[in-house]
Amino acid sequence: MSNRKREKTLNSQSRELIIKLHNYFEREYQNGGPLIPINRVQDRVADALGISRQTVSKINKEKFGPSGSE
Repeated sequence: MSNRKREKTLNSQSRELIIKLHNYFEREYQNGGPLIPINRVQDRVADALGISRQTVSKINKEKFGPSGSE
């Protein structure tokens, strides 16, 4: 893990997303592997966070441009 220089207080929305991610990874662990194939990245993100794939796509395009990825 990386060394943190200072703690950052997270708002309630951020905390909720962390819980959703934790629960998703726990479900994958119990499943013995990915719930959705790993090559379907946007679908996995949407499912893990409980949001639409369209929202994930829109945010990626805002951040990374038309390709939607780094």
